[in-house]
Amino acid sequence: MAETYPGFVATSWFALLAPPKTPALVVDKLYQAIAETLRMPDVGRRMHDLGATPGGSTPAATAAFLKAETERWRKVITEAGIKPE
Repeated sequence: MAETYPGFVATSWFALLAPPKTPALVVDKLYQAIAETLRMPDVGRRMHDLGATPGGSTPAATAAFLKAETERWRKVITEAGIKPE
């Protein structure tokens, strides 16, 4: 990838998503519960054992990240001329 797109970095990530129009109170409750879980020492250790780093962005930050990732990969796909089979 770096040969074609110098400086390009690709990482793996996971996110928990809810359906569109999920009430904000439900989203916030899920966010709080997940953030609390990710702060648990045993959860952090297990994730590190699996080679992952626990995150826990806010719903707004996650939405912004997903938007940026979509645009970034759209550009790669378009410039590379990738087509679905």
